[in-house]
Amino acid sequence: ALCKLGAAGGTDASVKSLTEGSNLLLLKACRRLLLGKRQPDPDVDDISANKSADVHFNSEGEVVVDENDDDDDDEIRIEDVSASQPVEKKKDNKPVNGSTASTIHFDDLDSAHWAVEGMAYITMNADVKEEIINDGHLVSALLRFAEHCQKDSSFALCSVLAHLTNSFERQQIEPEILELAKFSKQHIPEDHPYDSDAYIQERRQKLINMGLASSLYQLTMRIATALVGTNQGLFELISRIYLACSELVECRGKLVQGGSGKALLKLSKSALNTDTDCNALQNFEGLLALTNLASLGDTHRYRIMAEHGLPLIDHCLFEDHPMIRRAATECVANLAQSHGFVISSGGTIPLDDTDLAKKLSYLTCPTERVKLLVLYCGELDDLLLVRAASGALASMSYDPGIIRKITNVSSWFEIIQTLAGHFSCALQHRAAHILQNFVLHGERSLGEYFCKSNMFEVLLSLSLLPDIDPADQVLPDVKPLYPGCSDGRIRELEQKDRESTRECSKKALERLKEHGLVQKIPN
Repeated sequence: ALCKLGAAGGTDASVKSLTEGSNLLLLKACRRLLLGKRQPDPDVDDISANKSADVHFNSEGEVVVDENDDDDDDEIRIEDVSASQPVEKKKDNKPVNGSTASTIHFDDLDSAHWAVEGMAYITMNADVKEEIINDGHLVSALLRFAEHCQKDSSFALCSVLAHLTNSFERQQIEPEILELAKFSKQHIPEDHPYDSDAYIQERRQKLINMGLASSLYQLTMRIATALVGTNQGLFELISRIYLACSELVECRGKLVQGGSGKALLKLSKSALNTDTDCNALQNFEGLLALTNLASLGDTHRYRIMAEHGLPLIDHCLFEDHPMIRRAATECVANLAQSHGFVISSGGTIPLDDTDLAKKLSYLTCPTERVKLLVLYCGELDDLLLVRAASGALASMSYDPGIIRKITNVSSWFEIIQTLAGHFSCALQHRAAHILQNFVLHGERSLGEYFCKSNMFEVLLSLSLLPDIDPADQVLPDVKPLYPGCSDGRIRELEQKDRESTRECSKKALERLKEHGLVQKIPN
């Protein structure tokens, strides 16, 4: 009850429901319960002699009883069992307590449960968070308790870990609302200095280094398999802790080593079995995960197609939300490297007998995916979407069936010309690759059409593009295509695209020359 009262102000540092330092005293009391420190039974004479004594906590979290008499020799102090004292044993020959996490056996799980319940409330206070994270014995005991706690203690323990890692979303107050609250003299919540980004990252780092990943993995696997019914609140808490810790890039390897991947897969399956509705953010993050998996190899791409993921991805291609539509297009661009996906998009080159995708009969169903990608190439307001869509077409246009589908779109000629003349070298490269495939793998009549139209001039100009000048400034509109890259790195990547553009254009011109459609004029 006292811990609940201490957490009445929540994370607002300006609200003091108890006197200064009371939450730390409550933490020390919870620490004694969790670590197994015990109070020896006092004699009757000691009790009668100290009826009016002053009781308080000392700096070590021990209850100290001071008599009214000034004689310090009569002071009664609660003793704890340390490593230097003999450890009292129960009938089952297990020690009552230990001084470190390695010797803690949690014989009194009920006391440990209530200790963690109390800490779940007072860890909203940032002073308490820092006190816990700087106490190695207490942190080790919490992580050890995660490996042994029962399901009724799991939520409280995860709440403690979520508060320590600041896993909950921080409410952002708009400046206009803040000014309005000041003007109307309304209370404005204040953040504690210990809840700044630097302290939060330090706490997460310490917890991960002390074994948070492995302890949380064992807790997750136990509750996900043994928990009767569903507890979405507990699953959400664990997922939030994993998400908060994964923000530290340098600690992601330790999280993976600790089994975070398996734990998150288990949580995902449990969540999907109970709640199949996903919001926009969940759809977006799921598409990002599929995009990364599709980039690993044909085995992963086949697995996505085998699980009937293509209809769901196609559905996201038609979403109104630009980020979901872009993420779905990027996923398609990675899937386009598989010939089975090309067949599902309208390709006509038969699959090899060894191709796993040959077992998927639904891939031959008609689709308008290619037409949609061509139209997306004209959405120049979103260059990331255009790059993904043109990349997918460049990967699939080696198939004559895909070429026919592209040319069946009424505005394909103008769209490809626009891409070829774009200021972005990445888009020029993809346009040149598409034109090269048109000439190399398309019908002869398509090459003749190029030679009779101004597309021949486009190919010729692409083949004569100069190198990128290192002294040139990077255009602001190009930088979003290379997130996190310096200007020097962007110029290097653009130079590679420029060289590939010239190479693709020269190959197309060489093939037109072989067909006798063009000839080189001697100097």
